[in-house]
Amino acid sequence: MCEPNAKKYKVTQLKKPWTITHATRHENAAESTSPYTIKAEVQTVVKATVTVTVGGESEAGAIFAKVKASAGFAVAGERAKTTTTTVSVTTTMKPRKTYVFFSGVRKVSVQWALNQCNSRGTAVVEKARGTAKTFGAKTTGAVQCGINAKAGSLAAKVEKTLC
Repeated sequence: MCEPNAKKYKVTQLKKPWTITHATRHENAAESTSPYTIKAEVQTVVKATVTVTVGGESEAGAIFAKVKASAGFAVAGERAKTTTTTVSVTTTMKPRKTYVFFSGVRKVSVQWALNQCNSRGTAVVEKARGTAKTFGAKTTGAVQCGINAKAGSLAAKVEKTLC
């Protein structure tokens, strides 16, 4: 039994990998520690979208609210995208060390389904399903190559892929 005509969104197959959106590699060739502000160049643009693959009904706001609850952090709404301009990152660099200045987000993707109880309250029927993609808050930083950044962090991904 269910409440007649009640609708409910469900999300499954949650994935939330780190994505590097901006990066620039820089070497401090000086003999002393120096503060640097570097503009990290655009690598990837991440966009938030909802796609309907079966049925024709979807409410992006309700889907993104469900994604936020499943991901455990705030996510961007439909049609949002990461910045397409350079991002400034400042750090103090040790002498003769190489750093990567970066920015990135957790890219979130899910499968979603809209289920609705029939008018008699006797059965639940899938009305629509599809995919949703979005992203979390921007993370910026600089990582010294060879430092062994914390596993699972964006800095670790940057170090592994760009150092």
